[in-house]
Amino acid sequence: MSMDDAQLLRTYVTERSEEAFCALVRRHIAVVHGVARRQAGIDAHLAADVTQRVFVFLARRHRRSWGTPSSPAGSPPPPASNL
Repeated sequence: MSMDDAQLLRTYVTERSEEAFCALVRRHIAVVHGVARRQAGIDAHLAADVTQRVFVFLARRHRRSWGTPSSPAGSPPPPASNL
């Protein structure tokens, strides 16, 4: 049975599961990169950098909640425009 995004994020936070985070990245990288490409125009390197920053931000944001059970593990990241 496949986990949904909230379950994967919760598993990443509560179990520090690299596999869960990688599954989230695999699931969403094409969409994130596609949006970054449209926004960056012809600058493919900028689009790749933005894509990476989105996932680094997600990882860091939720890593801060490790050890704090009251943190909402399923809360979404802010829009990429805030990066």
